[in-house]
Amino acid sequence: MNDAVRVDAVPVSTAPETRARLLALHTALPDPNQRRMLQIWLDHWWAEVVYDIDTVCATLSEDVAYRSYGAVTFGGDIRIDGIDAAAAMYRALFARGLMPGGPFDQERISFGDWGLHMDAVFTSVFPGDMLPGLALRPDPDALYLIRWHMAVAHPMDLRRSVMRAEIMYPGAPFLVEPAGRDTIEHLLGR
Repeated sequence: MNDAVRVDAVPVSTAPETRARLLALHTALPDPNQRRMLQIWLDHWWAEVVYDIDTVCATLSEDVAYRSYGAVTFGGDIRIDGIDAAAAMYRALFARGLMPGGPFDQERISFGDWGLHMDAVFTSVFPGDMLPGLALRPDPDALYLIRWHMAVAHPMDLRRSVMRAEIMYPGAPFLVEPAGRDTIEHLLGR
């Protein structure tokens, strides 16, 4: 099933390990606006990890925009507009027991007046039906551990303490291998 290059040197964190690193960064940031941006994002991301739809939505502006560009592996570009559409996406992923939020490693975070940018090595588990762009066709009903590099921009509205958008630029996966529900539970720290 592996039509990606395996890179074993990249560490694999669990979501709680990722969170601990980000909380340490939050504490160390000297700029209060940067701390606020990281806190908004942390609240949002952790709510994804623990399937808390109320907190996910509380961190989003009403007109939030989700975009993903160059996501051939995952079926092409994604465009989701507005909090109702975003909430529907999260509810569907939560209902399937999937990972809209999960661990990442080698993160680099930067801030601007407009918001927060991060690039990292992301780890998740996807069903084959959500991976239509893989060269080797996965079983649509099976689960696969996926690792890929991705850059993500999060424009913020600090006046209202919300994210205005999530704009993702995923690379092709460098690891694809069969996984199970236990892999999801392990990665989420459950």
